[in-house]
Amino acid sequence: MSELLLNPEELKSITEYCKKCGMCLSHCPIYEASDRLESVSPRGKLIIGLGLLSGELKLDETLSHKLMSCVLCSECVDFCPAGLDIPNLILGARISSKVYEALPESLAKVIENIKTKGTPHGKDVTEKSKWFDLVGEVEKEGDVLLWSGCTSALTNPNLVATAYKLLKKLEGGSVTALRDEPCCYAMYVYTGNLDAYKEEMLKVIERVKEAKAKVLVSLCPACTRSFRIYSKLVGIELPFRVLHVSEYLHEKLVKNGKKIALPNPVTAAYHDPCTLVRGLGVRDKQREVLSSIENLKWLEMKGTRNCCGGGGAYGLYQPDWSAKISSRRLRDVPEGVKTIITTCPTCEATFKKAIKRENLDIEVRDLVTLVYEGLKE
Repeated sequence: MSELLLNPEELKSITEYCKKCGMCLSHCPIYEASDRLESVSPRGKLIIGLGLLSGELKLDETLSHKLMSCVLCSECVDFCPAGLDIPNLILGARISSKVYEALPESLAKVIENIKTKGTPHGKDVTEKSKWFDLVGEVEKEGDVLLWSGCTSALTNPNLVATAYKLLKKLEGGSVTALRDEPCCYAMYVYTGNLDAYKEEMLKVIERVKEAKAKVLVSLCPACTRSFRIYSKLVGIELPFRVLHVSEYLHEKLVKNGKKIALPNPVTAAYHDPCTLVRGLGVRDKQREVLSSIENLKWLEMKGTRNCCGGGGAYGLYQPDWSAKISSRRLRDVPEGVKTIITTCPTCEATFKKAIKRENLDIEVRDLVTLVYEGLKE
């Protein structure tokens, strides 16, 4: 992921390098889901962004909808002959044009949920603490802090509880978590509102500092990116390390040569979360963790880095197109495989909806659950 440009003149200058060749089109899940609508293709969104930056276009809900029609998967970047980081240019255009001032109704509702309830899902932030009841007492302070993220805590509290118990086992000491954990506010960045993001993120960081954490371990790649990358956009220096859970497990298991074994053989396909592999550049560590698990035969999905359809919180405000993308991705599961492993709660939740919709006999598991199962005595 290249540096995010915030200066409108720089954005215009770089965006003009787009050759309009269309190499990106067949690699854009939004373009396919929209039945090949040019205005929501990577090329189309760059042109809209350029028009907004130059003043030739005036922001309204229609243009906002098109500019927000991106899962930020960055697959287009791999095939751009001009070497453009298209999602970053789109994100920069959202910020420079203040797209949050003209959001379509469905997306405005997501932002309103964050403001009034503390989560983008429309559920109150207090519901994120339900997993605490599954583990007993949780220390108020600790060197390591487990960050669940809104999606994990609200859709799969058992995963968060398992992750907490796993971290406790690996640390051999105190592990903390935040009751009523706040949002990571990545949605404010997605919608171009850096001022609101900075204001809220400073409060979040104070909560983490109060817990005396030296390392924050996040179950969610988007939350990890919010802490590790987006915070730098607004000049915030973090006083603690931030690791995605796959990076943490790599440090604790692979680097220490620790082997774990599942009690029964499992064959599964691994799905890469776009934000993890492209947004954060974590490509190999999760695979090395998978390879360290005995009794696990794991396979790559066809089209290794295709999107699940939920990136950039897309499923919350454009569920129909998100559903098309996730159904398409399920066709990439190798024949005969009945288990998908991923390392992202949004990917997991998106796949589970698609599997139910398509009436398929496939389960979805987070890497955390496999590691915990392999370590249980």
